[in-house]
Amino acid sequence: MRVPRQVVATGERKTGLKVKQPWKDRSLTGIGPQLGGYPERELTTIPSLELQTVGSAALQPVNHPYATAQPLPVKAGKFQIVDFGVDLTGFIGARIRSTWW
Repeated sequence: MRVPRQVVATGERKTGLKVKQPWKDRSLTGIGPQLGGYPERELTTIPSLELQTVGSAALQPVNHPYATAQPLPVKAGKFQIVDFGVDLTGFIGARIRSTWW
């Protein structure tokens, strides 16, 4: 498990951006005998296309050390960018506690 080194920035997202020519990789365009998967018309949701309609409305630099013992609050419509100090691949895990109710 990796812990972030620092909080780089915080921001606000905007949704509903219009995309003239959405980018589609081979997981949507190349399904067939050599590449297994589901044809686009059979998919209920396509995250790679949905994410193309999301962007940053505002970005504020933070650049302060990540406090391991402190929660990192993220409000609705907002985001936090953290630096782990190294590029990694794998699965992201998180504990999320909602105070919405």
